[in-house]
Amino acid sequence: MKGRYALVDRTLEGRDYLTGDTFCVADAYLFTVTSWAPRLNLDLSAHKNLAAYLGRVAARPAVKEALRVESQGR
Repeated sequence: MKGRYALVDRTLEGRDYLTGDTFCVADAYLFTVTSWAPRLNLDLSAHKNLAAYLGRVAARPAVKEALRVESQGR
């Protein structure tokens, strides 16, 4: 997994999202799968582009709302 996240980190260099400037379904999937990293004890702290990306995605209003609704269902 660490190798895959290193590739994602390189891919995100100079980009806001996976395919460039536009959020797409692949971004939603990557954000969701990457949110599982702590539960899998994956340390992603070395991936600065990925960290910035996760912050951008988490700041999106629709993502904030989805996370809020999900947290209420637990």
